[in-house]
Amino acid sequence: MLSRKLAIYETSADPDYSHDFGGLLQAIAPHVASIIRAEFVGLYHHQQYANHDDLFLIPDETLLTSDAHSLGLNDQSRFFGGCVPYSFVKTKAISHQLISNDAHRPLGWSKAFGERVRNVVLQGLTVFDPSDARAGAKSLLSQGPIRVKPPLGDSGRGQTVVSTFKEMESYLDSYPLEALGSQGLVLEENLLNVSTINVGHIMLDGTALSYIGRQRTVKDNTGRLVFGGSALMFVSGGWEKLGKLPLSPVFLTAIAQAVTYEKMVEREYAGFFASRRNYDVAVGKNARGAIRSGVLEASWRFGALSSGEIAAAREFRNDPTLSGIHLVVRKRYGRNIDVPVGAELLCHVDDPDLGPIVRYVLIRQRYQKRP
Repeated sequence: MLSRKLAIYETSADPDYSHDFGGLLQAIAPHVASIIRAEFVGLYHHQQYANHDDLFLIPDETLLTSDAHSLGLNDQSRFFGGCVPYSFVKTKAISHQLISNDAHRPLGWSKAFGERVRNVVLQGLTVFDPSDARAGAKSLLSQGPIRVKPPLGDSGRGQTVVSTFKEMESYLDSYPLEALGSQGLVLEENLLNVSTINVGHIMLDGTALSYIGRQRTVKDNTGRLVFGGSALMFVSGGWEKLGKLPLSPVFLTAIAQAVTYEKMVEREYAGFFASRRNYDVAVGKNARGAIRSGVLEASWRFGALSSGEIAAAREFRNDPTLSGIHLVVRKRYGRNIDVPVGAELLCHVDDPDLGPIVRYVLIRQRYQKRP
């Protein structure tokens, strides 16, 4: 029996992630265990594993640094995910500046971070107060429609495009005041013909991989367009290896923006560290027809693309001659979904809220190192 153990760490006794996400996490954990040569033992139980010195964890959420330290996680080597010093740091809220120096903000907020990343994100503001939200919306609406985003929303859920101040007032009337004060609200220029680029890096048991790709959208079971996966190119090594690929200027810009964003997080929020780093970069046209590119948000936890990350890590671990891998991660909705020949079916669930969902990974090409 393997002496090393791997467990899923639920950050709450009543986790709020979907049945679909929980199914994916349960499906991928054994693959991670195989890569790091550990026994998958299911959910973490404090009484059973608190003193286990060689326990590897996969948290279901980005951890607070204080919680990570209490679990014995002092660096990125013993878990797959990330740690931040304050809860707001793991949300979309940190990507933008406040409207003024005396604007409402949570404890620990870095004014300098918003200033340092303003050239690598879209034009926008983060607000924590109704009066700041109204003033911020009035300012941004003078440039065109804005997208209003709850910081904790994913897959575009809860986002609304407003074109007039009256529409903003109506949105604020329905937005919980408590959520505004504790989580904030993101006001951001709305882009047309937008596409989302994924830029990421993982470190798993000594294997470092970086990747870039583009998301696709699909219709969910209600007909709404949502995240449907990505086509990703993986290389061995860090950001510098990714930047040496023969990529388009759009991709190279996205990489540079993600790297700058991450460096500023490390600089301004002491206590941040992560073994899984993913950045969504939006590219599109603003209301004036100008091409805009900027980081939307970061993900430092097990996420929608982690199935591809783990599949790539497994391939690189099994074949040291590889220089790169091109694969696709797919999330599809419906009951009669055909999985392509050669694809690895990860999970097929009937989520009580989202309906039937299929997730799979398909490796399209392996690239060998030159002799």
